[in-house]
Amino acid sequence: LIVDTCQNEVLARLIRSLQDHFRRFRSLSRTLPQKLLTSHAQHLEILEALKARDEDRAERLVHEHFDAAARSLLDSLMGEEGRQPGIAVAVGPRAPSRD
Repeated sequence: LIVDTCQNEVLARLIRSLQDHFRRFRSLSRTLPQKLLTSHAQHLEILEALKARDEDRAERLVHEHFDAAARSLLDSLMGEEGRQPGIAVAVGPRAPSRD
């Protein structure tokens, strides 16, 4: 829905090219009930920010959602004991601040 209405063809093509990866991740996520609830709540927050046309908040929430998803995936693949304290997970580069 968001991709179809973003009016940014470059972004839309990029997201569509990642759909296969998203599908694989979602199939793993379905085995983690708490992840589903958290992810759903995050999606609703992102939609609310978009509806309010609050682009800074929407961008921040999308980054937080992807970071949480990456942490969740790593935790499920490695187990909590496989992660080392103090190591942060970040997905992709952050956009420059608009300040």
